Amino acid sequence: MDQRIGARDPQFVRSVANTFLFALLVVPLQTALALAMALWVNQRFRGRVLLRTVFFSPVVTSMVVVAALWGLVLHTDVGVANQVLCALFGDDAAQPDWLGDPHIAMLSIAIMSAWQGAGFQMLIFLSGLQSIGIDQYEAADVMGASRWQKFIYITLPGLRRTLVFVLVSTTIMAL
Repeated sequence: MDQRIGARDPQFVRSVANTFLFALLVVPLQTALALAMALWVNQRFRGRVLLRTVFFSPVVTSMVVVAALWGLVLHTDVGVANQVLCALFGDDAAQPDWLGDPHIAMLSIAIMSAWQGAGFQMLIFLSGLQSIGIDQYEAADVMGASRWQKFIYITLPGLRRTLVFVLVSTTIMAL
């Protein structure tokens, strides 16, 4: 009788590798998406509360509904993604099997997961952004700093602890 130790079982090793690959894809994608959304909805404009709600809605949506929605988007024959490819590149455009092709299925699922979870991290980033004093941005304006310089020298350092929290919590959720 062949008794295998779990850690030496090829299926176990492959599943662990897939778990870490998934986390490696989701964490930076979801964090960047959440930060971009938070920066956007932190601005003052008409409809920002509605936009915050739209960005957060996937978080409170059932995973079954999200999976069904993305199943329709990524369907090989009638999915929106392949229809867009046909519209952009003609009827001869490649029609990938987004969820069936082992080369792109992991990326497709990681994108879906990042999309669903980014709203939660957006709220955390938004809280961090609102804790940064406006006087720092006003001083940077007086000194003639560009938007990029304000982001690098004021926003990112002000979000250091928030960013660490988001990265750790997203990694835990992805694993």
